[in-house]
Amino acid sequence: MENEFYVWSHKDKPNGFLWKKILIGVMMNSILYFLLMVMLLFSFPENMVHILILYAIGVFFMIAVIFMKYAAFPHRIGLKESIVMSISSVFSTYNNHNVSIFLLSFH
Repeated sequence: MENEFYVWSHKDKPNGFLWKKILIGVMMNSILYFLLMVMLLFSFPENMVHILILYAIGVFFMIAVIFMKYAAFPHRIGLKESIVMSISSVFSTYNNHNVSIFLLSFH
């Protein structure tokens, strides 16, 4: 949990603060997985589309978690929100948006 001082001491507006957090997260995620993705792409070039789709899904999930974290700030994310987020992200990958919207309406 971040200290409130570090969140509220930024001179950015909330929109800019969230974009900065997302960009830092995507950059750190890319640095972390770059070598693994390069090895997978050289080993299995026929699966390039699948590897990139999985990476994009991971980035999307990370962005969703950042939004979820700061939507609940200064409180911690509860178990209920985590379960709803996980279930809705699973159902949204199967193009069943009605179930995702239904589950998110319980928050």
